[in-house]
Amino acid sequence: EKKQFYEFWIHAMLGALVLFLYRAACLAGYSYVAHWTLENFKQPGMTLQQNVISQTRFLTIDTLLLQVLYFGLAILLMPFRCYKTKGSLAVLALTTASAVSALFWSIYFHDKNMIADMETMNHMPTWWMHVTHSLVTVTALIDVVMARTPQVPFFRSLFMVLAFYAGYIGYAEYLIKKENFYVYPILQAFNDKGRWQFYGVILIGVLFIFVINVVLAKFVGAEPKRKSKKEKAKGKKQAQPQKQNAPNTSKKQKQKKQD
Repeated sequence: EKKQFYEFWIHAMLGALVLFLYRAACLAGYSYVAHWTLENFKQPGMTLQQNVISQTRFLTIDTLLLQVLYFGLAILLMPFRCYKTKGSLAVLALTTASAVSALFWSIYFHDKNMIADMETMNHMPTWWMHVTHSLVTVTALIDVVMARTPQVPFFRSLFMVLAFYAGYIGYAEYLIKKENFYVYPILQAFNDKGRWQFYGVILIGVLFIFVINVVLAKFVGAEPKRKSKKEKAKGKKQAQPQKQNAPNTSKKQKQKKQD
């Protein structure tokens, strides 16, 4: 039993170390990409604060910053047993990443000009588009599989996802109404009613992705059922009579031979 305990402890420590190194690499990588984005997409004459406010108008940048925040929090929460919080954050990171990937590439292959004008699209490096719209989903998915969070509260996670997108939609509408600024050209193609219908379609897609991610996280985090103490005791009791009956049969055979 001691040997099994030590083997289990060693495997657990190695797993935690690998997960920590993976999350640290993701945190460092996405922090660099966020810094690179702020530096290379900055408009001339903008201060740092103005640049940050300008960049956070885009859902891609918000999702990227959310990945940075998630991996930072995930590392800090590793020593603690707040499984529900960990599960909700993991599903939030995976849902936002996979949703922005599906939305971006579906519009990109349909019409690039619906995302940004050609000059802006040409200014975006290919590696940056794949990191911010493809790799974010892959790394979030790998993290869920490696972490194997045992508890994922459905409604708490759903509230966090809806709060994120409701906040972004509200911000986008604020920019349209107050500053007459459309974050994406696709929003300009709709009237007021059409935009809200577009938001509704997007939210339905997000909810679909969210449900799939919750099911995936629960499936990956599910542990095989262990036998309870009562079941173990019953197993021992069933095994004991078989051992006791064996000598009795041999005694009967000896008695028959003597007769």
